[in-house]
Amino acid sequence: MKNKKRSQQQVVIVSLCLIAIVFFLMVSIRMGRLMITGRYQGVDVKERSQQLSTAVRNVHGKRGKILDNQGQPIAFEGESYHLTVILTHKWTKDKKHPNYVLDSQKKDMALTLNRVLGVDYDQTLRRLSSNKDQLEFGNAGSNLSKSQKKELELSGLTGMAFTPNPARIYPNGVYASHIVGFTKLKEKTNNLIGQIGIEKQYNDSLTGIDGKSIGQVDGSLRMIPQSEKLIREAHVGADIQLTLDTGMQHFLENLMDQAQEKYQAKSMQAILIKAKTGAVVASAQRPSFDPNTLIGIDKSWNNALIQETFEPGSTMKVLTLAAAINEGVFDPNERFQSGQIKFQKETIADWQPEGWGEITYLEGLARSSNVAFVNLVQKMGVKKWKKYMDAFGVGRKTGIDLPQEISGNNPFDNPFTRLTTSFGQGVSVTTAQLVQAFTAIANQGRMMPLHVYDRTISSSGKLMERYQADPSDPVISRESARKTLKYLRTVVESPEGTGRIYKQEGIDLSAKTGTSEETDKKTGKYYRQGNNYIYSVVGFFPSKNPEYIAYVMIRQPQQNVLQVTGASMVSEIFNPLVKKASRDIVDASETSSHLMMPKLVGKEISKARQTLKDNKMAPVEVIGQGQRVVAQYPEMGQSPFPSSRIFLITEGNLFMPDMTGWSIRDVDHLAKLLQIKVEHQGNGQVIDQNIRPKTPLNRKNTWEIEYGMQDDSIQD
Repeated sequence: MKNKKRSQQQVVIVSLCLIAIVFFLMVSIRMGRLMITGRYQGVDVKERSQQLSTAVRNVHGKRGKILDNQGQPIAFEGESYHLTVILTHKWTKDKKHPNYVLDSQKKDMALTLNRVLGVDYDQTLRRLSSNKDQLEFGNAGSNLSKSQKKELELSGLTGMAFTPNPARIYPNGVYASHIVGFTKLKEKTNNLIGQIGIEKQYNDSLTGIDGKSIGQVDGSLRMIPQSEKLIREAHVGADIQLTLDTGMQHFLENLMDQAQEKYQAKSMQAILIKAKTGAVVASAQRPSFDPNTLIGIDKSWNNALIQETFEPGSTMKVLTLAAAINEGVFDPNERFQSGQIKFQKETIADWQPEGWGEITYLEGLARSSNVAFVNLVQKMGVKKWKKYMDAFGVGRKTGIDLPQEISGNNPFDNPFTRLTTSFGQGVSVTTAQLVQAFTAIANQGRMMPLHVYDRTISSSGKLMERYQADPSDPVISRESARKTLKYLRTVVESPEGTGRIYKQEGIDLSAKTGTSEETDKKTGKYYRQGNNYIYSVVGFFPSKNPEYIAYVMIRQPQQNVLQVTGASMVSEIFNPLVKKASRDIVDASETSSHLMMPKLVGKEISKARQTLKDNKMAPVEVIGQGQRVVAQYPEMGQSPFPSSRIFLITEGNLFMPDMTGWSIRDVDHLAKLLQIKVEHQGNGQVIDQNIRPKTPLNRKNTWEIEYGMQDDSIQD
């Protein structure tokens, strides 16, 4: 019996051994075949393995720049960072190099985050002691600049992780902010999307096209740089160049800041345009905002230039005067009784109700008599006046190249208000409508479309599209436009003129003042108390052949209103603006005749320097150690931009200059001359550069330039 059992056990053992041997042989055969052929069940194992460790990623196509009238960046794409603070040790592979916040560092971490991000110290310290794996800090920890990231890293604290994101940089801060606009990051595509202004209007042109790359990834799914190959190239978006002049824009923004601080107006607007083309040279409003931080945007999302309407008041008389002259009903020497005029059961009065007795129509213009202009409309007929208003574009969109323009209102359905429109009551306009209408007066009777867009330029520098002006048919004759400008001089020069405060020595100015009442939106009626007035002025200069039109409006000032007249408030913006623009007319004339860049290419450096010195052109930067000039900026025949550097490139080896203190404009000029890519970060003047001075230049490198404030000033 025992022998039988033992025999059965032996059979089982032998059977298991045979099965094991057969299994081993089968596995060996398969492994051998796999090693020889590299295939398993018809699949190439090596290829499949590579596929599993290979990834495709998007290569970001940068957004194009927005440029001023000199080609200098108003907006460009940089990089911002999102901060995550790691609290858990679970993700640390090397205990000697922890990538989380140590308990001993938590107080220092809370202090550092408080200093750099402005987060509350006590709350942050409590959060750092929580059981969470990581912390986010909302808006405070998002869109961090390179300098903020650097400051946090220099603290030496562990556990901070930074995720880079595309960021829009606006080096000028508050600078025609509602016109330029701002962007928002769309997280799904990692692209910046324009929200208002030019950023929104030309979003499609500015947006870059993403490329793709393929490469192997490591265990953490990070792509190995050496393995990455580009399979589709990314393309940078086009640049949009505007008509804005940076020097004039900064000057106007400063004037607006000073007036707003002094008078605390509910809103203010100022605009300077080229009379012959309708190009906007500078435009500002209050309230405004900084597009880098969006501080102030909550006070006004509207672009006041095209999205806020108001009754223009007596500046409307410019158009009434022009129409009356064109119809032959304005005789400057004809006399009328000023003060008040009856119409049906209503009375229309001058701003001085008792009037000035019997005066001429020219004096009525100088004194801004409402009665005079009601008489003129009655003479030409209200239907004829309505046709002129329509021709001037009153109550109609201008078509300016900015999004969401509104039209204003010109109902003209009440016999009384048909007359009051002659002095700017009973009709609502936008600033853009009013100023565009004024271009007909300055441009021999033809209106010029208002515009801020100038051209579209490809990332390679090629012109893709350019603005083409399309003037209106004549609204008035050349002679009527000339006479209108002539008579408007009396507003400034006559002893009785309401615009005497705007007279400046050496400036030939035609102007018209305006004061209108503000309407209570709740009741639809004019306010009966408080300083609820709109003070304004429009100026054409030089009077005989205007180069510029300036318009300034202050709406409902709330401070110092008893000490200063409305015209005086407006003059604090208008007068310096007109004076600077008038000086620029002279400077431009002198520059065009005296400061044309000579040909320096081919000259010895010493002789080129002497030529520039003789022409009083400076400062000069020589790049290279050769003896002859092989390239120059500006090119021959171009005019150097005031305060910008002149660059001379020599033959031979070139070395990186020390750019400390340079402006963005200077860096861009040199980079373009040398055909080197450049990335800007921050505002102001150069404070740091990724390639050290005196390093041999390599055109394949990208310059990373950081800007900041120096001596409390920004070089233009």
